[in-house]
Amino acid sequence: MSRLTPVKKLILLIFAVCVFSTVFSGEARSELAIGAARDVVHSQETYSGTVRYDFRSLNVGAAAWWWDGNKGDTGALELVYNIALGPVDINAGGAYLYHTDTVNGTHLNFSLGAALNLGEHFRVMFSHFSNGRGLFKWEKDKPNSGWNFLGLAYRF
Repeated sequence: MSRLTPVKKLILLIFAVCVFSTVFSGEARSELAIGAARDVVHSQETYSGTVRYDFRSLNVGAAAWWWDGNKGDTGALELVYNIALGPVDINAGGAYLYHTDTVNGTHLNFSLGAALNLGEHFRVMFSHFSNGRGLFKWEKDKPNSGWNFLGLAYRF
């Protein structure tokens, strides 16, 4: 039996999100978005992709991220609460990173995001993943530079 690689897991997740959005999209005022981004602070040679699903009527969302670059490859599953929705979306939540590395030394991280919605289909987005060590003074032996992705997304 073959092992589920991160790519296979992502394909399964995208399929599940597409099926779920087809079944529930009208009732929950939901939105699916697919995007690409680049780290703009600590690892500028890291490129990322994301699939995001938001229940806009409930102010909650979830995303799958994957990235690869000069400081390694990893990905994250993110759950957020949407603080503001409209021309500018703002959210905060948590993320589980698959691999720890020299940028983030813990699997459990906070996430912060902001997006500028350009019409119905396009979005400029910024997402930050951090374990909060600098703010909360914990995990002193774990790195916490934080991932900082700036990118574009297409909203369905």
